[in-house]
Amino acid sequence: MSKLRTVIIALAIFLIILPACTSDSESVPATTQTPLITESPPTQTVEPVTLQLELTGEPWGEKFLKGLSGRTSLDGGMLFDFEDTVTFGFQMEETLIPLSIAFVSEELLIVKILDMEPLSKEHYNPSISYRYAIEVNQGFFTQNNIAVGDQVEFQPSTMEGYTSIVFIR
Repeated sequence: MSKLRTVIIALAIFLIILPACTSDSESVPATTQTPLITESPPTQTVEPVTLQLELTGEPWGEKFLKGLSGRTSLDGGMLFDFEDTVTFGFQMEETLIPLSIAFVSEELLIVKILDMEPLSKEHYNPSISYRYAIEVNQGFFTQNNIAVGDQVEFQPSTMEGYTSIVFIR
């Protein structure tokens, strides 16, 4: 009986002391903290792509209007500078090679890229304002991960009648 009495007394003391161990403030439920994830700006890890572009000369001049018509190959590319913002489309009716075309804004950002088929009567219209058009062999932009939103930079070329372009991705 004394063992039972000791257990009852110990239990009573425990029940009397237990409420004194809690604080008067509300208890805050335990939460799992989610680590704070911050995005750092992307770093440029891809090397810029440089290409030689043949200049077409004066807007609407003979070379400008002819473009790449009649050619069977293209080493670099061709640059059309409209010297103002335009929305004109391009055609391939007399062009013998498949091309890709990038339309570039006055701010030197690529705003549209289209693939164009040789001898097509279709008008390849970007449906957006641009100042420069850059024609290259079809697939060049895709193969070099060049996309809408990329920046371009023109640099002098050592070749007469050409300019260098750097695509900054």
